[in-house]
Amino acid sequence: IIIGIVFCIGYVWNWLTKPRFNRGEINADSLKFGPYSYIIGDNIFNPARGHGIQVILPKYLPEIFIDSHNDGRSELPINYILSGQQLSLEGDFNTYFQVFCAPEAANMALTILTPDVMAVLIDASENFDVRIAGKTLQIFSNSKIYRDKDEQAVLLRVAQQLIAEIDHKMKSFKDSPSNAIKLKVQTEQAGVKFGKRYFRS
Repeated sequence: IIIGIVFCIGYVWNWLTKPRFNRGEINADSLKFGPYSYIIGDNIFNPARGHGIQVILPKYLPEIFIDSHNDGRSELPINYILSGQQLSLEGDFNTYFQVFCAPEAANMALTILTPDVMAVLIDASENFDVRIAGKTLQIFSNSKIYRDKDEQAVLLRVAQQLIAEIDHKMKSFKDSPSNAIKLKVQTEQAGVKFGKRYFRS
């Protein structure tokens, strides 16, 4: 009986956490570095947690976490972010999002998060958290989407709009792993959100 219970628990856990995704490409004549390959589905982020879309970028970029205030999420999809890494941006962007990156990556982050990119985030991605890390662009959904074609279409449209704005900025960066400056986080500690502030879980 005990062996059977353990087997059932393992089966259920595997079913809940198993990656399920589709592959595709974002391409357009205007993209200098396209096509951009992506996967979209459930449990696709590593080490981040959750569901959504992940696009492969042509060059290394610093880790930038763009947290939406309107996504309804009470927990970060990444580990707890240590203090001193919040980046304040101009205009009313901070009304919709808060941005985190390592202080030494702030200049690169500002090169990426130009007013046109911020406008796309406000207009198209207000309900989603976004993360750039190394050679990936990640957009997080609050629920599983592998069987939800409508939600997949929404996320893909957001990704396409962001890639269209980010693509021409790629020429400003060398393809160097030294650009991939990571956020400093508390390993294996989740961040729980109250209003606009996060605390260790």
